[in-house]
Amino acid sequence: MDIKAFFEKVAAGFSFEEIGAWFKDLFASVTAEGGPVETYWTMGLDFIKGLLPLAWILPAILIALSLVQVFAGKKLLGLQKFLACFVVGYALGAVLLTPVITELVQIPDWIVGLVVGVVAAILCKPIYFLSYVAVAGYGVYALCMSDVLPEAVASFTNNWIVALVAAVVAVVVALLLRKWIEMLGTAALGAWTLFLSVEALLASLNVWFIAEYVIWWELGTLAVGAILGFIVQVKTRSY
Repeated sequence: MDIKAFFEKVAAGFSFEEIGAWFKDLFASVTAEGGPVETYWTMGLDFIKGLLPLAWILPAILIALSLVQVFAGKKLLGLQKFLACFVVGYALGAVLLTPVITELVQIPDWIVGLVVGVVAAILCKPIYFLSYVAVAGYGVYALCMSDVLPEAVASFTNNWIVALVAAVVAVVVALLLRKWIEMLGTAALGAWTLFLSVEALLASLNVWFIAEYVIWWELGTLAVGAILGFIVQVKTRSY
């Protein structure tokens, strides 16, 4: 797809299936077996397992960290932005930029990833802000340009002017409610990692009583954790 075709597709609104497929392909390329990210991740995980010989200790630590995320995620958001930008920057640099750079000069993938990760971490605030605005704005724009809206508002679909206005309104609302959205979002993220950590803990103990209803356990943990975490974060906010 050339540049003109790409921007025409942006204006037409990528479908959520296409957006999901793009992220899925990107994740697959970053985590490909034998790749730089997967290799170093395995090395790091093996190192941690060497320090924590009992299989249940790491999941237990992750459960504790997940609870911190649920009930105090907003207060730790600055650190999380920094670390997330470094990790994502490292992964994208090592996997996507290395092949381009090595055509000019031979540089180990971990060096490219490290440089990109450090730069991304330093620029984490503007990167996060732009990502936040892009998700709010283009998410609503793509929704308005899609065919998933109910028939009652069908007249507003596939109209780029209406979609653009809706996107601008969504960005304004998202910015006005930013701290509330961030509290709910961090609580929900913590609830999700809590479920995964509990699942890993039960697996390490060979306990599988939730396997039959795993989807309901996941949805229940996500809903309850997000709501309780949001309430606690609102009640304990200091800003």
